[in-house]
Amino acid sequence: MSTLVPHPSLPTKPTFTKSVAVAAAVMLPSTPDHARGAGAAAVSTVQTTAVADGTPEQLLTPWLAGLPMTEYASVEERLHDEIVAFLDYVTPNAAERIVRDKLIKKLTEMIQRRYWTSEVSVFGSAALDLSLLSGDIDMVINTPMVAGDENRKRSLFELAKILRETGFSVNPFVVKHARVPIITFEAVPELSSVKFDLSINATDGLTVLSSMKQYLSIVPALRPLIMTLKMFLANRGLHSAASGGLSSFTLTLMVISFLQLNPGNRPPEDFSNPSASQSLGRLLMDFFDYYHAKFPYETAYISVLGQKLGEKSDKGWEREHHPDALSVESIIDPNLDVGRSCQKIARIRVAFGEAFTALKSYQLKHDIDGRTVWHGNVLGAVLGVPSSAVARRAALEARLASGAFDAALARVPLPDTWDRAPQRTHERRYEARADRSERGGGRYDLRGPQHERQARRDRRQNDRGRGAREPERHHRERRDDERWAYYGSGSGSGAGSSSRARYDDPPAYRHSWRHEEYDSRSHSRYDGPDQSRCPW
Repeated sequence: MSTLVPHPSLPTKPTFTKSVAVAAAVMLPSTPDHARGAGAAAVSTVQTTAVADGTPEQLLTPWLAGLPMTEYASVEERLHDEIVAFLDYVTPNAAERIVRDKLIKKLTEMIQRRYWTSEVSVFGSAALDLSLLSGDIDMVINTPMVAGDENRKRSLFELAKILRETGFSVNPFVVKHARVPIITFEAVPELSSVKFDLSINATDGLTVLSSMKQYLSIVPALRPLIMTLKMFLANRGLHSAASGGLSSFTLTLMVISFLQLNPGNRPPEDFSNPSASQSLGRLLMDFFDYYHAKFPYETAYISVLGQKLGEKSDKGWEREHHPDALSVESIIDPNLDVGRSCQKIARIRVAFGEAFTALKSYQLKHDIDGRTVWHGNVLGAVLGVPSSAVARRAALEARLASGAFDAALARVPLPDTWDRAPQRTHERRYEARADRSERGGGRYDLRGPQHERQARRDRRQNDRGRGAREPERHHRERRDDERWAYYGSGSGSGAGSSSRARYDDPPAYRHSWRHEEYDSRSHSRYDGPDQSRCPW
């Protein structure tokens, strides 16, 4: 595999302005000037998102602030420039990167105070430079100190409590019934309201990280398409697997497969050098058309590893009550269908079809009162940036510049540390593993105070048992020898003594079995040959 190289950034044409004040003034019109006849279809595809109080949130097109309108030969060429401008705007800027890095460092310190052998890593969109404006950050804790699904969930609840008590977040929520349990939370407004998803010992995201970086470096057209489609789905509430939409991982595999198969028969330079070929607009429209009308959902599944479409019947992935379900083979486990969680594929296909129609029918040039007027807002016909995200970026930049962010972060205390992380009593049933303890494991996972106390009780019990049985055995043998010598020598009286003298073995006394039974039951009342403590 070739060495990874940094992703070549697409040239910005022209240099785009990132002034939030100017960007906020550029709004997505309810009915653009060019909306005549077929052009009106472009407006119907834009859906507003809802804010907490139920009022609609306006979608903005701030990337147009630095992109003047000129003559274009086709809609695809104008769309290419708008995608480049959009990508430049939604990519986290320097202030956002500084805030994210500081929050990640603080979270890592808080986590490692409790799990001192842990390694905290960032994966997903944040690690691949695929985060949108105000996108969340995926993090994973890898530690041998948490074993088993139940204990992982308990640890997530403990971490949620820490986040609340330290004031880092007021609303951490543990998604305990997911295939991979996570905490989803948002930093308090004083910490810029950055969103996080945190999991424990879920290594799939880290496993796929190197492969995703390789794809992004080899195919420069991949990153612009993924980020544009993520915003497109987010505007419609179809971007989360938890709600039946398309996850970022599944969407990425769909885009990679689309570029591998090239259903539009585009030349290779459209993928390898989209800047020179001005191809991003064509590729986006091809994607919408392919996954709306051409992809065989009923019979095929996506295989990025095989660079092909496979038959669902070969994998046993047919679904009787949902024959047109999306099936996508995971690049981590070929037997796993990561598209199965997408329950809203029908709505997604409709959205793709509407977007293709809107872009295809867009008119750049209009004749008004005998003069030609050029209007360019092609990408804004199908997506926009939520106004809350634009306002959040402006507030973040102001808070960081004034020093308020650093002061608020310094006020977040670190949690108390533990000599040994507390574990649950049920963990004693786990098999011994050498990596469970810094001291090398053993019968029990001796890491927490509760396990230390249990281990000490066990050692005392075992020592007491050995100390009681050994003197008792020697005492009984000595006593039996003395009695045998007494009876065997004929010193005893009565008929019993003469009959016992003929035995070859020492006599078995009535109390022997009682003593043994008592000894096996408890050792707390008899610790040696002291006759005064003998139970009989």
